[in-house]
Amino acid sequence: MKSHDKKTYLEGIGPICLRRSAKARFIRLRIDHKDGIIVVIPRLASESSALQFVRQKKSWIEKSLKRQAIVKNQNTIFTESLDFKTRTHQLHLLKHHKKTIKSVVSGNKIIVWYPEISMVDDHRIQNFIRKTIEETWRIEAKKYLPHRVKELASKYNFKYKQLTIKNVKTVLMFFNLVRTKAGPFPGFTC
Repeated sequence: MKSHDKKTYLEGIGPICLRRSAKARFIRLRIDHKDGIIVVIPRLASESSALQFVRQKKSWIEKSLKRQAIVKNQNTIFTESLDFKTRTHQLHLLKHHKKTIKSVVSGNKIIVWYPEISMVDDHRIQNFIRKTIEETWRIEAKKYLPHRVKELASKYNFKYKQLTIKNVKTVLMFFNLVRTKAGPFPGFTC
């Protein structure tokens, strides 16, 4: 929440944050996982019109809050006692005397050190662990996928020009395939 934001409460909706913006041309509504419901109001719009807009969007707000709660509950909380493994690495969480969070991916281990004065379920530590695991998946994908794609291309008679490993939200792999024979694509799995 910014210092010039105004907090208010709407019956049936809950607390909302009203934020004035000189750049905004329309009333915008968004739901932030930290700040909650935020209404961005153009400089010339009234607060009452913004509140009326929020009331009109009540069903969208409820649906979005439910979806956000489901996603939040699906996040894994990484702890020292959790046995988390990727394809070839195992996660180890260790406390240390420093105030920084650091990680090393080496051999078959992912080691994350976090400050002993912090709780492991702190969102900053959890986000750092997630980013480290994503980087480990990227390393593993770069080792495993070139051989596997080549094997599948040979088996199903495909030619491909390039294999690119990207982290695009939940999709981790993209590659261009060119079918060499006419006919339907046979199903294949990695």
